[in-house]
Amino acid sequence: MADESKKLEEAKGEISKALPFSNNDKDIIDRHINVSSVKTDSLDKLKDIYEIEKTVEIISKHNYENVALQFPDSLLSDSSSVASLLEKQTNARIYVLADTSYG
Repeated sequence: MADESKKLEEAKGEISKALPFSNNDKDIIDRHINVSSVKTDSLDKLKDIYEIEKTVEIISKHNYENVALQFPDSLLSDSSSVASLLEKQTNARIYVLADTSYG
């Protein structure tokens, strides 16, 4: 029984080592980051920057019904415009992931 307890404790230790980004959730919730984001000012630029035609082609070719998009924080201001363009040009439902990403 003592050996099993020791093995269990060792396994827990190994698991916690494998989770280097795990910490107190409160730290994450309370963390503040400053990110600047500027909305793309023209439809043509938006289509070019985000390769809308190519993306529409891929979505349509594979008959995707649901597509999730993730943007770096600095580009989030364009996310709703990109999603809207893609929805209008495909039969897919486009979702913007609400979690933050690096970039």
